[in-house]
Amino acid sequence: MANIPGVKRGYETNIFSETIEELNQRGGLKLSRLLEELPDGYLREFQEIFYGKFAERAGDCSAYTITIPAMYVMNSIPQILRILPNAVMLLLNRDAWDNAFKIFFSLYVVPLDGYSYRFASTIKQIELWRSAALWWSKKEPRRCLAVGYENVVADPVSSLAEICGFCDLPLPAPPLAPVFDDRGCAAPYRQMMETHLRAEGESG
Repeated sequence: MANIPGVKRGYETNIFSETIEELNQRGGLKLSRLLEELPDGYLREFQEIFYGKFAERAGDCSAYTITIPAMYVMNSIPQILRILPNAVMLLLNRDAWDNAFKIFFSLYVVPLDGYSYRFASTIKQIELWRSAALWWSKKEPRRCLAVGYENVVADPVSSLAEICGFCDLPLPAPPLAPVFDDRGCAAPYRQMMETHLRAEGESG
């Protein structure tokens, strides 16, 4: 999509959490609150800060792709859709075992300080994400689109056409960059992963 004129790739970013943190500091808020309970002007100020950060990152582009693979985003979809009326959300769905394996591998190679790994928790979070992605794509079909990771890898051209159609964007000029195929990466380790789950007291 970054090859489409007017669209800039943003990679993974904390632009939402940065905006919320800055705004909460301004207002002296320490805890998250329901949208209906926020102080008067909160939404307007959020938009001002967010669009300022957006413009800084996007430059001359009219659209800016933001990648945030975090559950807090999924939980905040109603607020995001209300605060950002022009935003659309692509919710990536991936095989739970492959996704859990990739997460484990990345955390194992670059461990987080104080991180205590529980495989069962990761699987549950992934399944929650997958269910929520499908639910929101039906609840808000004009704003949310569930995109299958396996479909993107298997047929990137058709997948990109679906995404561009949903976002009302022209298709980028070919050729597309090669797509790294890591589907089924967990298959050789499936038995080990199921053993790990049972050791944590969970069913596979």
